[in-house]
Amino acid sequence: MFTKFYRSNIKKIIACLGLVGLLSQFGVIFPSRLESANLTTIKDTLESSRLSFHAANDAGTAGTVVKVKTALGCGGADCPNQDTINIFSGDVIEYFSTGNTRTVETIIDSTTFTVSAVLDANDDDEDDQFMVRRTSQHVVTFKPSSVIADGFIRVKVKAGASNNADDDPDRDGFDFYDIDQTGVDQSDDVACSGGAIAFTWTTATPSAGHANCPAGYHCFECRYSGSTATATEYTMTIGGTSPTAELVNPTNALTHTEGTADTYQYTVEHLDSSYTIIDNSSGKVALIESVRVTATVDPTITFSIAGVDASTIVSGDICGINTNFSTDTHNDDTTAFTVPFGSLVLGEFNDAAQEISCITNAAGGYVITVGENDQLTMVGDVITLADTDCDVGDCTNATSTAGDWATENSASGFGFTMENIDADEVALEYSSTTCTSGGGYIGSMTCDCDGVYCAIPFPSDGASETPVSIMRNTSTPSTTENAYVCYRIAIGTTQQPGDYANYVTYRATATF
Repeated sequence: MFTKFYRSNIKKIIACLGLVGLLSQFGVIFPSRLESANLTTIKDTLESSRLSFHAANDAGTAGTVVKVKTALGCGGADCPNQDTINIFSGDVIEYFSTGNTRTVETIIDSTTFTVSAVLDANDDDEDDQFMVRRTSQHVVTFKPSSVIADGFIRVKVKAGASNNADDDPDRDGFDFYDIDQTGVDQSDDVACSGGAIAFTWTTATPSAGHANCPAGYHCFECRYSGSTATATEYTMTIGGTSPTAELVNPTNALTHTEGTADTYQYTVEHLDSSYTIIDNSSGKVALIESVRVTATVDPTITFSIAGVDASTIVSGDICGINTNFSTDTHNDDTTAFTVPFGSLVLGEFNDAAQEISCITNAAGGYVITVGENDQLTMVGDVITLADTDCDVGDCTNATSTAGDWATENSASGFGFTMENIDADEVALEYSSTTCTSGGGYIGSMTCDCDGVYCAIPFPSDGASETPVSIMRNTSTPSTTENAYVCYRIAIGTTQQPGDYANYVTYRATATF
């Protein structure tokens, strides 16, 4: 009987052990569900998504010229950057071994750039490494799934595997740089906010810096008093206002393709007061080269002349001709290339006009000068139609003096006046009584006029007279500037009949 009982119980024991083993196997295959929940929203906004830069000098680096190594050059390994992509004018390069800095001035080509000052003798050797440190403030926002009283917020940002808190950019994560690791308020380099709870910054720790910060991540924590709300968005700001108090962005990853972003993981954890993770979620941030946009603005100046027809002179009262001379003037059409007075009318003023326009991008603006080759001369002969001396001989280029020309229409003469449309300065206007510098006048001549038709003859090359400045702007004009030049001829009864001609030359000059 004892034997039977023993065997029977042995079978039961074996059966029970088998069931326990089977359940253990199911326990391995189907692990128990974690109690933590996902956060409802999560986002990390970087101040800058620009990758940092790390390269080495190539042979030929000297003076202010830096050549980028395109092969091994970072301690016997490939440098993250082997061209000038992602380096820009104004960037500050820093040499690893000396800490000396230079400002990038010009990107010459894909492997060469210049800097603001001659390189130090310790920085111009082949394989000397340099970097452009690019930093970012991280603004991490999230909404919790759980209501937790007096808990913690912890953010873990991907760190490099080694040397991840030495201020230099890493190839596989963010460098801790100089973020303040001490403090009890939100005025330092890490701050949290949101809802009605009260936050206290607890710690900022480089990768594996303490028991709660695993290797491969930088950890940032805030403790709060009160209870979180699932409908409230909370924020942790990592990094201060100074670039030295921000995380350093990585350089190109080992598998980086230029033009394609490298991605790095971060994790947001919502913990209770005993550091048990209740909610957590992970996200990724993407970093990429900035796009270099280049353009060349050529020095330009545009000057144009437009014709004005006779009806416009009247309807627009250009140079006051319709108001002051409506019964004793003969008006003619012009083109951009000609001022064809045609048959002149005795005892009247014969008037015509053109519109001149100028625009430039020159810092010193522009100036337009004018002069004639000679007096109007009969075609095929030497007989001339004199330049005007105005009404009583009071206008002349000998002294750059303008005068009234409103009554003397029976003596031969040729001259001009102006009407400003929107130019910064002109030499004179038909309505001038004075044209001294200021008030929109260049001040290149003297005007002693009554304000009806203030005129002057064109300076003549034939008389060795200097072309006169008639329109200018001494700074860069914001838009095209315009003015009318009004031509006038009168003839005396003794003027020999025939065809008369000369040419007037305008010169537009910009000061760059």
